[in-house]
Amino acid sequence: MTLHGEQEGDEIDWELHEKNRKAWHRWAAGAVSDEQRSEFAGLADITRLELSSIPSRADETHERYTQEMKRRNADTFQVPRMPRPTASIEMQNVNFDRLLCLSNFVIPKEMILSGSKFREQLHVGGAVFVGAFFAENVAFEKGSIFFQSRFLRDAWWAKSSFIGAARFISIGFQGAARFDNTRFWRANGSLHDVANFSKTSFEKIASFRGTYFESATMFEDCNFLGSANFNGRATRLNGADEPAAFAGKTSFKGAHFHTRSDFARRRFGVQDGEAETITFADVIFEGPVSFEDAKFAHVFPGLDNTTFPHSTKVTAKLSHWPKLRPSLLSRIRNLYTRKSKTTSEQKPTEIREAASRLRHVMARQMMPEEEHFFFRYEMGAAAREGGFCERILNLPTYIYGAISEYGHSIARPAILLVVMWGFWAWVYVTCAKFTVTTAMAFSFATIFRFLGFQRTYLDEETKRLEDIPWMELIAASQTVVGFVLLFFLGLGLRTRFRLR
Repeated sequence: MTLHGEQEGDEIDWELHEKNRKAWHRWAAGAVSDEQRSEFAGLADITRLELSSIPSRADETHERYTQEMKRRNADTFQVPRMPRPTASIEMQNVNFDRLLCLSNFVIPKEMILSGSKFREQLHVGGAVFVGAFFAENVAFEKGSIFFQSRFLRDAWWAKSSFIGAARFISIGFQGAARFDNTRFWRANGSLHDVANFSKTSFEKIASFRGTYFESATMFEDCNFLGSANFNGRATRLNGADEPAAFAGKTSFKGAHFHTRSDFARRRFGVQDGEAETITFADVIFEGPVSFEDAKFAHVFPGLDNTTFPHSTKVTAKLSHWPKLRPSLLSRIRNLYTRKSKTTSEQKPTEIREAASRLRHVMARQMMPEEEHFFFRYEMGAAAREGGFCERILNLPTYIYGAISEYGHSIARPAILLVVMWGFWAWVYVTCAKFTVTTAMAFSFATIFRFLGFQRTYLDEETKRLEDIPWMELIAASQTVVGFVLLFFLGLGLRTRFRLR
């Protein structure tokens, strides 16, 4: 691969690279049949002649190999036999201290890089990997660039680590592509590093099970013809359990999933990190998709024009979605600990649109509990849209949420009814001079005035209030407020029994 010399510095010497590539193909031609020669040459954008087996060129390559082995090693070094092109290309546990460029290379047999370390960048453009590719537990310390290359068999990057930008752009994976438990790290905290898989085609399984993305992530315009596994099952790293996550900005915009896709237990954003955008806009899910137990720490995903299948799993729990407002206990705790607020800073309009989209998906699957969960988020975001004037107009919606959690809570209106019953009873005792027992009975009858208890049992007490006009107003207001609370209580009961 570097028969004519290694690359020096950060810039690629393309003249040197061309010499290395042609020398490689003179050697590799022995493993390529006549039928394959034209196909591989076309894929790698090289001439058919370059990949042809010519005895004189093969002898020249062998002679160069012997000279370079002697030059790069001690005088006593015994030059090993030149590897056969039909054998596997084994480079396990090798330290690559300089930039390695494999652009437009045809790799005729399986390539094994497992356990190796790339201290400088690996640059692969327009290459063809005919056999399986193994890069398990490999450290890419300066990132890597793969673009417009083809992997005709399975490719493995399991348990590897990429530090800095990792680009897999316009790649064709004709076999399985496995990045299980791989780590994509930012270089020195850089926000510009991206794990970019845009416009890549996965013809068989694409497995990113347990993969952690600290850097921003892009899967835009990808084509998943086989199943896609982004399952976030917790994995053990350095002796500690670590959830698999998209910790940075994440985009699947325009991706197409032709069969099953799995995002179960995946973390989108990290709890203590900064809020990053997540988009599945224009994504097409043709097969079943699972976001079961997936957590969105700070923001709802963008779901504009997203096509969901009839089988879509989403976990409807408050712990898995951003908080619109903290509980009273959380507010008190934050004041005491002087922590900043932990609620989502995403625009209410974006939350409402995403929640509305998910609500429709759940309704189509006849999952009322999940549907109402996202309905509550939708209404909560709607109450916070706009400026001051718009929020004043949205006050009824806000009150609806505060009193009954948008028709879901039974406890809130029931507790408010009990509080109102006791408070108005105290008012009747102090202002109308009722006895405690009579005041409690009268307060109860006033709340349930439509049942006629006042006319039947408390007619005398009702007439006594006629002498105190403002007390009649108090009693009337209790009836109105009580009716509203009873309505919300009934709505909560109806919702609860309809759901369960």
